[in-house]
Amino acid sequence: TISVSAFLLNRSSDLEIGKTDVKVYDMKGAMIDHFQINNGSDSNTYHYKMKAIEDGIYFFVASGKSGVLTKKVVV
Repeated sequence: TISVSAFLLNRSSDLEIGKTDVKVYDMKGAMIDHFQINNGSDSNTYHYKMKAIEDGIYFFVASGKSGVLTKKVVV
């Protein structure tokens, strides 16, 4: 079991304040998680806790009012 906190969003430069839909994909393209966050004016970052994930490369795809943002995370 691997448990890491992965940096996902820096709200001030990446996405506007508001509801953000986030999907997590493994390096094979399979979606392994899907959740929504609410980017508030009091929060500049979001940390996602990965549990029971194998070592590898993961892609976080966040979509909101201002567009789509993809971040690569290596575990």
